[in-house]
Amino acid sequence: MYAYFSSFSSSFSPTSSREPALNLILRPATYSDLNAMTELGLAALPDGPTWLYRFPKAKLHPEDHYKFSHLRFSEYLINVGIGVYAVVVVEASSGDDPSSPKIVAMSMWIPPRSHLPNPDRAVVGPKPPSDHTERKNANRQRMVEFRKQLAIAKGRHFDDVYGNEQLNLMILATHPSYRRRGAGTMLVKWGVEKAERERLAVTLFSIPTDLRLYARLGFKEVTTRHVQVEGEEEAIDLPAVIWAPPINQ
Repeated sequence: MYAYFSSFSSSFSPTSSREPALNLILRPATYSDLNAMTELGLAALPDGPTWLYRFPKAKLHPEDHYKFSHLRFSEYLINVGIGVYAVVVVEASSGDDPSSPKIVAMSMWIPPRSHLPNPDRAVVGPKPPSDHTERKNANRQRMVEFRKQLAIAKGRHFDDVYGNEQLNLMILATHPSYRRRGAGTMLVKWGVEKAERERLAVTLFSIPTDLRLYARLGFKEVTTRHVQVEGEEEAIDLPAVIWAPPINQ
């Protein structure tokens, strides 16, 4: 699964006099990372609009929020071995204590040749982990509408255009204490570099506040998908974003 993978590390200067320089190391995730990834996800994702929209009762039901987040990340990691997903993380260690790295950012990807049904394969396309709409922290109608609208947009703007020749970024999360220090950018660059080598597109749904990061790395917005349950005022808009290899290469 990670034959294309090459790890690298990079030291970043401190962003203030109080922040020590970090050594960031990018590597493939393993199942032993599950608990650390769950803790990271619960620290990084709940303040984002897609989680606030789908899981408005997270603070009322923290036990469900942990349980089903842990289960979801487990399903991603289990399916890495059959080539359905790729999971890549960034570890950080400080110059003061390089022996104790911790996972500070993570990404989940659908690799190329896994986007469209293939009757010759035992596994027909990637099946996302179940939404587990019985979870108490979630709004079931919003979860269903969210998945429906993103599936429509992915089919129309990603799959119909690039087919299986795409690398789709599903989740990108950086711990709040380590944002703006290069970890998220490393993960996105990993995807872009893989896409350059293999002549793939990189596709994803962003949130509006992240568009500048993707634009700096050469991504372009192709549309925005509106997600709203009929009869509700609450809604979110998700930009569909692509990076495509230069035509003349």
